[in-house]
Amino acid sequence: MVVISMKNLLFIVVMTSICLTGCNTSMSSLINAFTPSLSDDESFKYEKEVLNEYENLRKVNYQKVEKWIQPINKKQQCKIFVSGYKDKIDSFISDNKFYWDGECKNGFAYGLGREFVKGVEKNQETLGVYSGNQTAPIYYYMKDNLLNAFTLGKETSKDNGKYLSVVINDSVNNFNIFNIVAANDDNVLYTSMLSPFSMIKVFSKVYPNFSYVIKDFSQELNSPIKFEIYLQKNNIPFGYVVYIKKDGNIVSGKYGANGKIEESVKLPDSYIEHMEDILYEIGVKTNIGSGILQTAESFKKQYKNNICKIRAKSPFNTWENYKDICNEDKYFTQLNERIEKRIQEIQKKQKEQQEIQARQLEIAQTQNLIKAEANRQSMQKFNETMQKINSDQMQLIQQQTLMLQQNMPNIQMKPINTYNVNNSNGFWCKGIGGRMIRCW
Repeated sequence: MVVISMKNLLFIVVMTSICLTGCNTSMSSLINAFTPSLSDDESFKYEKEVLNEYENLRKVNYQKVEKWIQPINKKQQCKIFVSGYKDKIDSFISDNKFYWDGECKNGFAYGLGREFVKGVEKNQETLGVYSGNQTAPIYYYMKDNLLNAFTLGKETSKDNGKYLSVVINDSVNNFNIFNIVAANDDNVLYTSMLSPFSMIKVFSKVYPNFSYVIKDFSQELNSPIKFEIYLQKNNIPFGYVVYIKKDGNIVSGKYGANGKIEESVKLPDSYIEHMEDILYEIGVKTNIGSGILQTAESFKKQYKNNICKIRAKSPFNTWENYKDICNEDKYFTQLNERIEKRIQEIQKKQKEQQEIQARQLEIAQTQNLIKAEANRQSMQKFNETMQKINSDQMQLIQQQTLMLQQNMPNIQMKPINTYNVNNSNGFWCKGIGGRMIRCW
């Protein structure tokens, strides 16, 4: 049983599934904001901090330890493999009970069989192949009964594995499926996640103390965003977020301590290119191909042929669900039917929403036409009124002019005579009519 790797994947499932169903982007808060430009040192400082933290912790907390323990259901010595981080493996062993339903050889588990881990917080079963000596097994299948997660792939003791996991959320008010392709490389986990009920893909590069998260909205028709890229620690975004939009524009912001965007910033091209390299790396790592899955499926089929026979008895008499693995095909057939039904419901709802939007657009266009026609008629009426007013005013002016002409008195203008005289004082005077006006 490997404590990390496949088990770590289940943590990623829970974390990332939230982003597929409940994470909302905050790009709108960055629009029309003052945007200071950042240097390379400022842009990469948060990433450098957590990478340095990881390197320091790796020397103490992230050292791997391998142990061999005796399953409680075996009377003869039949040790199975347990691997994990130095600071966690002892508590993992003490907090759980371990079982093995396969054979034993030379004091070790041997051949194809299932390991079971049961505890207060664990209920897992893993299918692996042991060699009958102190050589770590190869795992091909795991089921987490608490999370209802099924994982198929290949994982070695070096914690380098590639697998496909299907996680089924089947609560009373929620039904969802998450398909995750994952790969381990030392302490780093690479994942690519997609739900059949969502067009959003989520890519992650996960270190023990932080992760890169890249959400792909390129197939989401109603989103202007193509990619959203950020760092995450303790399930809270930190550092910077980058939104690469479908129109080619890039918007970025800085997170506060609460995981909310505080301000708009302009990150250098080097930072954007670095994050694009991370996305490419995840894509390469999670390209597992069909060969690994086919091999894992063949081992699982071989195991089921051995224990699912009519007369085969469970080695654990009190475990009624021991043979649930025999009914998985039927379970997945029913599951696929439910998935198809859910997809049809989503498509129907989307069609109804599109029809509503089309109807709303039609109503808006009709209202605009009615408004335009009303404006046209109002303007036409206004013009007609103004023309009538102008016509009435012209008629009134003409009538008033005519009346003035008819009633004006006939005044005769007499000529005005001017003359100069020399008065008795020797001055010359000028007169108009019979009146003197000036003498000099």
